[in-house]
Amino acid sequence: YLKLPSNYFQILILSICSFLVLSSDTDSCSIRKHLAGLVLPLLCLETLKEVLSHPRWAHVIQMFFKVTSTFFFYLIWYAFLVVSFGISLFIIFGSSDDYSDFRKVILKVFVMFTGEFEFAKLPLSLDNDPVSVFNYTVEFLFLMFFLLVTVVVLMNLLNGLAVSDTKEIKADSDLIGIQSVLEVISFWESFLLGDPDGRCPNIRCPYGRTIWRQCFQLLRSGKTKYCFN
Repeated sequence: YLKLPSNYFQILILSICSFLVLSSDTDSCSIRKHLAGLVLPLLCLETLKEVLSHPRWAHVIQMFFKVTSTFFFYLIWYAFLVVSFGISLFIIFGSSDDYSDFRKVILKVFVMFTGEFEFAKLPLSLDNDPVSVFNYTVEFLFLMFFLLVTVVVLMNLLNGLAVSDTKEIKADSDLIGIQSVLEVISFWESFLLGDPDGRCPNIRCPYGRTIWRQCFQLLRSGKTKYCFN
């Protein structure tokens, strides 16, 4: 059970829900609110994964997980560059109230990374003295470099990877549906006839062979048909 990464996701959901149900301490009310807000999208994602495990829709959830894994794999490497821009913003505009808190600056730079760039709120040096002109030149060059590298180059790169993964999964949608069918059959075979790998030899349904035989007779009769398109 612990060898499957998806099970850790379910353990996390069960742990948070157990804490929300069992905890009655009034001092942890704020913690429970945050955990309740966190667990709702996790539950929704887990529900979608279970519902879309049907062979006809398996490629939909497979597409989501593939794009997500590709996005985060490349984002881990580029996150150092985004954080460095956040540190630079904190150094350059740290005297302003909007950029005086380092935690807010890091969060804001990741929001800017998605294209939400609040240019009007930037505390630019707009005076006419030589120091202000030099500072404005540095700020302008830095902001243009930040826009080109993060918003234009990195976002288009990640979007292109997502489109490539989507096309690949759509082309293999029939194969993904067949793979989903085999996973379902393998699961019920392990439950009804016993685990063929011997990892759980004691888990076996008493009437497993009878049920399994009836399922195969139903499949052979032509009354059951899988549709992937």
